Amino acid sequence: MSTSDRNKYLRYFSVLMLSIMSLILLVNFIAFSTPSLIGDGAEYLGMTISFFNHLTPDFRAEDIEMREEIGQKNGIDFPDTLVNHGYVSSSNGEWYPFHFWGYSLINLPVFIILNKFGFNELRTFQITNSIILLIALWFIALFSKFENEFQKGLFLAFCALSPALLYIKWSSPVACRIVCNL
Repeated sequence: MSTSDRNKYLRYFSVLMLSIMSLILLVNFIAFSTPSLIGDGAEYLGMTISFFNHLTPDFRAEDIEMREEIGQKNGIDFPDTLVNHGYVSSSNGEWYPFHFWGYSLINLPVFIILNKFGFNELRTFQITNSIILLIALWFIALFSKFENEFQKGLFLAFCALSPALLYIKWSSPVACRIVCNL
């Protein structure tokens, strides 16, 4: 078998393995994995809800109410003492988040789709994190320059077994930071 034939088969194998991983990852987080709020997840959920309701990051009464409804559907209690946890009051009485709102804005399209079709909006983070990881892996698979297809396949295999997968479920930008390191 010639080197070009071998590389062709390795390329097909890499694409096949990445396609299977993509399908498994997305189906798992869309249908089977239980969503949760970890770390500053309540704040990121609040910011995403704020963008959904009024396209600004300030946390209003309607946002608190929607976050409570999502929490109740998922068995999460937001104690009254922590309603505005992760937010700071401005001089005009509006509440703004401590954290940068970019991650919540990235989650907004998935949140809108889940809300529109009546799915659990708390899955927003794990689905978005999965999509971001898969975009990075597909970009690497299709556009990165490796010496040969075996190296590319090996790199993608290590990515598929990466500890980053442990953070896909987190409701914070940790998975995005890991993807940036790829």
